[in-house]
Amino acid sequence: MGVNLSKRRKPIYVSGLSFSSTLDLTLNTDRTITAGKFMDQQLEGNAIDDWECNNFDVATGNFRDASNIRVNLIEHGYVFPNTVIKLSGTNYTVVSIVGDGTTDGAVRISANRPGASFTVEELAPPISLGILRVGNSKDFANPQSLNRNYEDFSTVRTGTSGFRQVTKRGIAQTINAQGIYTQAQADDLIGIAAAKRGEPVPIQITESMTTERDLQAVFGGITIPTDAYATPTGTYRNLNFSISEVL
Repeated sequence: MGVNLSKRRKPIYVSGLSFSSTLDLTLNTDRTITAGKFMDQQLEGNAIDDWECNNFDVATGNFRDASNIRVNLIEHGYVFPNTVIKLSGTNYTVVSIVGDGTTDGAVRISANRPGASFTVEELAPPISLGILRVGNSKDFANPQSLNRNYEDFSTVRTGTSGFRQVTKRGIAQTINAQGIYTQAQADDLIGIAAAKRGEPVPIQITESMTTERDLQAVFGGITIPTDAYATPTGTYRNLNFSISEVL
């Protein structure tokens, strides 16, 4: 009679949980404006209208807006070394930028374009590929008990003459939690802990995105929870676990 409280289903993520995803990235090498005209897609400030030459015999100058005011390229956000620009039907490459691109001759292009100024017909940023971090997130119900304590790993030596020598080391916070979870949530939590085995994972302790959410962001390792059925029918499970983070 009764129920075996030590019995539980095998966590669905114990096998094959890698917390990584496979992405197929297609690198578009077409830097013409088939991808859009980036002159007027600035992040801040004014759009780029034309190219201003400082001297007729050199390849330096500045980008200007429709009011002939030099454009701050840091704010614009789409002009870098190797950016392609088209002036009078000819493509040029931005070779270098000094500062924000607004001082005299701050921008150098790949070849001289004789003349005072030219309308920028096309502008395409250079080919770039950043670091992509891909994963997934899980939401869990509030635990019934949650407490936090700190551990100082510093060492203190005292001598017979009363001297005190302190070697400062890191401090860790440990958050202990106990909660009742559904079968699915319990499997998810145990699966994450079993797959990572103490390796840090990003965790946010928050409810409805409260104003303290940033203060409750944790990057810590989860212990494999102790697990028991919370109800005789086995619908809910009682988990005890801790999250440890080195501060």
